[in-house]
Amino acid sequence: MYSVTTPYMDIKPVRGCLTSFAVQIVERHLIWEATNATRPSSGLHAIVSHKSSMKRAEWVDVGAMTVPEVAGILKKHQPLTWHYFTKITA
Repeated sequence: MYSVTTPYMDIKPVRGCLTSFAVQIVERHLIWEATNATRPSSGLHAIVSHKSSMKRAEWVDVGAMTVPEVAGILKKHQPLTWHYFTKITA
């Protein structure tokens, strides 16, 4: 039940097949959302040049609005991910 490794079509008992189908569909959708959210037009994509990559990122580099901005982007481009994230962490 709830298998992410065995294709749901290979599972004979209906309950195991259906729960695995649901898990695998949600997994595909979460991956699609993450791919969509990290496109340059979405706002979660960063390009680092070789010169600037030598400098390590520090907490000072994170602005006061970074977390609210990222939360807004996640809510917009990853609504299912955001839903599960808030349910798991609450």
